[in-house]
Order: sequence, then structure tokens, then C-alpha cells
Amino acid sequence: MKTTHYHVPCQRLASPLRIALASDLHDNPYEPVVRLLRQEKPDLILVPGDLTDDSTIRRGAAAALAFLRECAAMAPTFYSPGNHEVRCYHGGNPFRHPTPVPIPDAYRRAVRETGACFLDNDFAFLNGMTVCGLSSGICKEQNVPDLPTLERFRKLGGTPKILLSHHPEYFMPYLRELGMDLVVCGHAHGGHWRLFGRGIYAPGQGLLPKYTSGVVDGVCVISRGLGDHTSIPRLFNETELVMITLGGTE
Repeated sequence: MKTTHYHVPCQRLASPLRIALASDLHDNPYEPVVRLLRQEKPDLILVPGDLTDDSTIRRGAAAALAFLRECAAMAPTFYSPGNHEVRCYHGGNPFRHPTPVPIPDAYRRAVRETGACFLDNDFAFLNGMTVCGLSSGICKEQNVPDLPTLERFRKLGGTPKILLSHHPEYFMPYLRELGMDLVVCGHAHGGHWRLFGRGIYAPGQGLLPKYTSGVVDGVCVISRGLGDHTSIPRLFNETELVMITLGGTE
């Protein structure tokens, strides 16, 4: 695992923020991530989905909750659900088109008890900023975010706006024109195999995907993820914790 640093300009912030992007842990051991977070000392921690999956949630999700508890003890932590939390993954069958399942109320309560803020197509306010968590919109053969949530978020005032979106493929068609100061994503796992600086495959984008890593349009930061849920090894594609300096000078 490596730590990647990016700078995203933001004129609306009075002072820069150090933001940790911790995406796609997939129930892998969280202790190495916590050690890196303690070294980086973030002001804010964002977890845009696939921390765990629906079957683990129904067994109590002890490791995921322990990770959130560690994060919330370091800095304000915001968590939004990805496709694995709502059982929208093919599970080894690429022809499967799953239907999402509700996230249990018990899990929502358990997340709140860790001190983290769970944003399921909702937003919260922090120190003059607005943070929105956009949930995975995968449903059978469709993959569209919740548009009413985006409209509500767009109509908010001129405070700095941060959006958690598990799916990077939402950025260009749905998010780019909304005036966000920062969008953070995961899901693509860096394209799993990377050759000549390009990812080979990403869910929702197919072969040779465009949005798998780095910064898009100066605003959207895409993580390669902290872990995997498949036995197929990565190639030239380390897992990563992403640190973002929002505002200030590069």
C-alpha cells in the first residue's frame, strides 16, 4: 500500500484542509490503514463506499465498525455506501444483474455509535462546509445516482461543498456541472491491471476505462482503493491511501 498526495484548489476555504480518502477496504485488514492515517494526521476522513458488504453487515461488520471508530477518533469521518453495501455486485457471475437491498437500521445505528457520519443520499454540515454522501445507484441493468439528492445539494448556498460518490463514472454526466469543490470516488480499483499508465477494466466502465485513478477536471479525485474482493491479483497497481490538500498553495 502506498500513500498518494494530491492538491485541489478551493478559493472558498479560508485555510487548507488535509483530507484522507479511504475507499474500497472490502473487509481487508484495517490496521495498516490506521497506521498511515496516524502518520498523515488528516483534518477530515472520507470513506466513499465498499468498506464492507451486505453479508458481512448482517453478521455485525465488526471490523468495518472498528475501522470507523479508529477514524472518528482521529478526525471527523464521513461514510457513504457503495455497491457492495447494498449487494449490487456480480459475485463471480458477470451476467448477474442484482437488485439492491436495504441497509439494515441496526447497521446505521452502529455506524453512528462509532462517531462517524453515515450519509446515504444525504448531507451534513461541518465548520461552514457541506458534505454530501451519494449512494450507489446500481439497480439491475441501470447505474444512475439519486438525482433528487443531487438537485437538493446543488440548491444549497455558497458554502464549500464536498461530495462522496463511490462511482467515478457518475462524474462527467451527473456531477461535473454542479459546482462541487471536491468529489471523491473509488470503485474502479485502478483498473485492476495497469499497463502503460492505463487501467484495463473497471466495473461500470468496461475495458480500457477512462476514470480509474488520479484527478479529473481538477475536482474529482479517484482512489485505486485500499483492498480487493477478488482472488485475481493486481498488476502494476498498488493499493493506496489518498491524501488531498484542499485549498491553499500546492
